Amino acid sequence: MGNSTGWQHPEAWLAIVTSLAGNPALDEEVKLHLRRISNFGSDVRGTEVNERHPRASPITIGRQFRLYFLALETPMSRQLDALRNLTQVKLPVFSENFDGLKPEYAFSDAIREVILAEADDARLLAEETARGGLSQELAAEHLERLAAEQPLIESLTPSQRESITKSLQQRLSLIQGPPGTGKTHVACAILAVWASIFAPLGERILAVADSNVAADNLFVRLNKMGIHSVRVGQGKQAETDIAETRRQLPSATVVVATCIGSGTEILKFKGFGGSFQRVLVDECTQACEPAVLVALGRRCEQVVLIGDHAQLPATVLSKAASHEGLSTSLFERMANQNCLEPTVLLEQRRMHSSIAEFPNSAFYGGRLMNAADDAKLTAIPGFPWPNPDCRVCFVDVAKGPSMLESRRGFSAFNVAEAETLVDVLHGIIRAGYPEDQIVVLTAYLAQKQEIIRVLRDRGLGRYLHHVAVDTVDGYQGMEQGLVLFSATRSNESRALGFLADTRRMNVMLTRAKQGLIVFGNADTLRLSEAAHSRWPDWLAWAESKTAVLSADELAERIQTDTRTEDTARPSEDLQGESAVPPPAQAQSGSVWQQVYSEEYRRHYYWNTETNATQWEQPQNFTPAS
Repeated sequence: MGNSTGWQHPEAWLAIVTSLAGNPALDEEVKLHLRRISNFGSDVRGTEVNERHPRASPITIGRQFRLYFLALETPMSRQLDALRNLTQVKLPVFSENFDGLKPEYAFSDAIREVILAEADDARLLAEETARGGLSQELAAEHLERLAAEQPLIESLTPSQRESITKSLQQRLSLIQGPPGTGKTHVACAILAVWASIFAPLGERILAVADSNVAADNLFVRLNKMGIHSVRVGQGKQAETDIAETRRQLPSATVVVATCIGSGTEILKFKGFGGSFQRVLVDECTQACEPAVLVALGRRCEQVVLIGDHAQLPATVLSKAASHEGLSTSLFERMANQNCLEPTVLLEQRRMHSSIAEFPNSAFYGGRLMNAADDAKLTAIPGFPWPNPDCRVCFVDVAKGPSMLESRRGFSAFNVAEAETLVDVLHGIIRAGYPEDQIVVLTAYLAQKQEIIRVLRDRGLGRYLHHVAVDTVDGYQGMEQGLVLFSATRSNESRALGFLADTRRMNVMLTRAKQGLIVFGNADTLRLSEAAHSRWPDWLAWAESKTAVLSADELAERIQTDTRTEDTARPSEDLQGESAVPPPAQAQSGSVWQQVYSEEYRRHYYWNTETNATQWEQPQNFTPAS
């Protein structure tokens, strides 16, 4: 809402709003209580009521107004302060322009040079040995010694070990972790090595991530490893008692926060002045560069950035800001513009090999090695997989005008896809697959709402207690056994919008461990003229694997499977007036009983001591004859 956008209005104001009073729906005047306001010609600071500055008092804006939310004050101010301190010239105390104020953030010369240097210089500076850094030989020796104490380090893969030894030497290093390769695993291993070497020397270590969820995850893992850590900020694992946090901070080996949270005043406790010699940034590719600078502006001497620029970047709503580079992370800028080559983690342990095959080829040049145990990633029941060896299936929901997408505001939704997806979801759950191992994803908020509506309208709202329904962007960084994805777009113009984004597609294809089912309109996905879309390639791959079903074929196979199941059930399983047979007697000495479920039409096993139930037959169990 500023002049920089080219839009001006005599009644336009920028303000930090503290509260709002009045309801225009009740024909009441609306008043804004402000702490700071500006009409671009002047700038006023003050309390909500200030006689000397009337404009800082509540402003009546009438019953017709438009209110734009631009940003939260604290994150914005911390990022701007970090940027100013990175780029401004340090003035000596005797300079007439020196204002006498201690800067909010301070960058070490070593890191400032790397961040601001031109491409070739930045690469050379980043690869220099950091102050206190270890040679790769010494780092490898230290890893071997720690492996005896930490099982996590002992289980490191070759590429993980390489990334760690390299990061222990350089001023600034990049570690690219494709899906399922253990980015957080590596982050904790690096922090463990830093803790063993530098904490005894009195050096401080800061670990940050873009989101509270990722920061909480780091904190929990570090404490499980026996590394004394303190979580500051707003996450679930954060210490809410400020006095207790202040008490723990001086003795903490690692401080954990979000990038923005690392700018909190509480870290400037007496004796340290907010300095951290070693900083690790997880999820770096999901954070804007100014947010990462908040963490780096702690006079750090060594930095490790971990992320994957082949996945989704930070969400930047302003097209102008995105065009100017705000959506480009520090990790991506250093990798692409400054030619600093990341160390790539190569062994993926998440997905069945058939799920990983296309993303590996399309997004990672075929470099990833499958380290997952396919035998343990068993087939998901209740769905007619067209190719039993391929755990990926595309369901083509594409016939008739009723299959076209609709719009809700700026978002798309597709009723036919939502209904077909819910049919499949219901069948899989009835077949016994655990609800809490399923996630339903879509690229569109309106389609997420539509899927939830269909579930509730069919009386299946109980599934929402365990089945996650989310957007692809919101689910980045997480994984689940089964992923059901609704592509949503189905239109005559064959427009894909941001569904064509290869990074969003990569995230979607790599969340599943055991099974991935994609619902969409093959013609829209295949024939779209969207630049850089990989959907035509993916559909061709799915067809080559015989992993495609039309909606009609799907319905027919589901009906056939249901009839076969009913025919195959022995008549003796349906004895008794209630059509629910009494449980078979367990073998002598066993705590398990075999019980028949009318709802799922199959047997399950009940532990009479713990009251636990499971579908799998317990070891050494044989029902009485």
